[in-house]
Amino acid sequence: MGQYANVDVLLGGGKGTALFDPAGVTWATKIYDRRLPNLIVQNNCLNKPSLLGAKTTDKWLLGVPSCSFAFWLSINWGLAFKPRLTFIVQRTVSYRVQSKLLQHPQVRVLTGHTHERHEEVMRHWLRAPSARIVAGQHYRRTHRQLTSETGASSKRTRALSSSSLEVLRPPDSHQPQFLTTESLQRGSNARIIPDNNYSKERRALLDEETLTAVGGKQQLNEDEVIANDILMKWKMNELNASYMNPQHFNFSKHYFSYKKDIDKSKVYQIIKRMPKGAVLHVHSSLMLSADVLVKLTYEDHLYACYTHDDIDLVRLSGNLVSELRNSSGDPAAFDSQLKKYFTLDKDDGEDYNFVDINTVWKRFDKVYFAIKSLISYRPVREKYWYETLKQFYDDNIMYIEIRSGLQSLYELDGTKHSRKYLVDLYRKVTEKFMETHPDFIGVKLIITKHRAQSIDQVLEALNMARRLKAEEPDMIAGFDLVGQEDIGRPLTDFLPALSEAKGDINFYLHAGETAWLGTSADENLVDAILLGSKRIGHGYALTKHPSLMSAVMKKDIALEVNVISNVVLSLVHDVRNHPLASYLAMGAPVVLSSDDPGAWSAEPVSHDFFVAFMGVASKHADLRMLKQLALNSITYSALDDEGKARLLKVFNNRWDTFVRDVINDVSLLDTNWNLTQALYHAGRLRPWYPVEQVPKGFGNPILGTIPISVVRA
Repeated sequence: MGQYANVDVLLGGGKGTALFDPAGVTWATKIYDRRLPNLIVQNNCLNKPSLLGAKTTDKWLLGVPSCSFAFWLSINWGLAFKPRLTFIVQRTVSYRVQSKLLQHPQVRVLTGHTHERHEEVMRHWLRAPSARIVAGQHYRRTHRQLTSETGASSKRTRALSSSSLEVLRPPDSHQPQFLTTESLQRGSNARIIPDNNYSKERRALLDEETLTAVGGKQQLNEDEVIANDILMKWKMNELNASYMNPQHFNFSKHYFSYKKDIDKSKVYQIIKRMPKGAVLHVHSSLMLSADVLVKLTYEDHLYACYTHDDIDLVRLSGNLVSELRNSSGDPAAFDSQLKKYFTLDKDDGEDYNFVDINTVWKRFDKVYFAIKSLISYRPVREKYWYETLKQFYDDNIMYIEIRSGLQSLYELDGTKHSRKYLVDLYRKVTEKFMETHPDFIGVKLIITKHRAQSIDQVLEALNMARRLKAEEPDMIAGFDLVGQEDIGRPLTDFLPALSEAKGDINFYLHAGETAWLGTSADENLVDAILLGSKRIGHGYALTKHPSLMSAVMKKDIALEVNVISNVVLSLVHDVRNHPLASYLAMGAPVVLSSDDPGAWSAEPVSHDFFVAFMGVASKHADLRMLKQLALNSITYSALDDEGKARLLKVFNNRWDTFVRDVINDVSLLDTNWNLTQALYHAGRLRPWYPVEQVPKGFGNPILGTIPISVVRA
């Protein structure tokens, strides 16, 4: 439907028209059967299915037969609403009606078919001021005959250029659904696509790319097709505006410059409510929003060493945070300053880009240690984790795998808890959350150690992870080394320990989070693959290594991609250049995640999905890609088969609800949609609702001029 965004009237065509229902049953019949009993589907002039009109005095017409009466009725009725009409002419329409239509001063014919008396019709098309034609073989023969009558190529050229003729040859069919949005929305200059094999070969290559890409093999059901139409309409609106005004294209700029505007996007509003499966790459201390972290500082018995440039929420010494806030004279300003210690955000007007990658990592580490000091107090950690689960659940996430170094927690009496205590705390709080959120599946931990630590320290952490995995296999997923790769130790430094342990615990290794080529950080990708890492964290540099890319595809090693993290931490500036574009195009096993969303005030994962969908992926990527990415997060999770089956069942139920919600959301309908779109959606938006449940005034948000009697409550 999206490719006919400017159509007002469909001329001709009854049952079997493929414009609106590829399944072969007309949407007009569905309107009659399911939704709008005040409309009548007549059979054309001789009572054969074709005419869609209204029983009432309100003239409501969309599909009309090939007879002159319906043709003039449609024009006279339509011009009462609009100064100019756009028609689609089906191949069943007679040449006489087509000829009259082409000569009407207030009518523009967007596409047309001919099947009889081609020569007479063609002469009218060639003289038409604003005609475009979808042509089959019969038409092309007639066109060649007409344009060769003068015998002079120059005259033929003048004849074509004097009209606004565009001949488009749909492959293997007369049906107009093969037309693209771009082809129908181009200017009126004449253009002929040659009748040769080039277009078939071109189409075959494009089809192959579509099938190869992530989501290319997904099959959408009828409801998903409608939801996808709505999604892609908004995507095209937003991207086309950016394409024509590149200076305003947000995704070529820093994330901080446009994140405050993301909520305004209709595409984002759809993605936000979409179930996303699991988040598989996120660090435990940097998951929660700064606003909630500030609220946690109101807890009793929190102490801090505070300066203008830094804060350390220390254990049982320094000043109480409550006293610092009260003595500041402006608690709101104090909280605002405190919030800055918990994020990398910059004020409006500041240069959002950091000087270099090392500078941003130093600032990032300060944020990490400020939050770590806050949540090392056991009562705060419990509340922190519960609030984190709430935020992720509200972002339509049903399962999380977190990376955690399992820091020691403390109590007011000075007690320091073991690392196993923190594992049990995660379990206890998660189970409490699941009591009121039964469709949340759970949490697993990937135990981490900083790669800047000594070999002995990493070995100690690895052995601890192996013990915990043996004791609590349902909570521990595996092991990873974290921290800035460019200045940290490479994986080769830890090969003996990692090689010896890989039979006891799975690896989910950070590798290739670098812009360099040929460095030890870059070559961590080699070792991650050879060590049998189940997934690769970031894998940003992988596109520079065709052999490694081939190995990843062959071994089906998932890539945990974190687009916004890569922008904020200075790996990429314009996300159109992010390697995720290549991974998606080649159908790589990708899972989208968010790394440290709290550190840059992002949503748990919706912002990453939005930036990836609008800024990185193909313009043609649609709901199929989004669904496949969500399914990938289930497939490549550390859950066992039973857990994956349970998560998939929950996901499918929530996905179906999401699709229905999108279809039923009147706010996603554009008030500028034309008559065809209005009636199309009025007829198909709620096919599962009885007519009496249709909201009163449903027609008004679609188009102000729609008579309210068309859709009765």
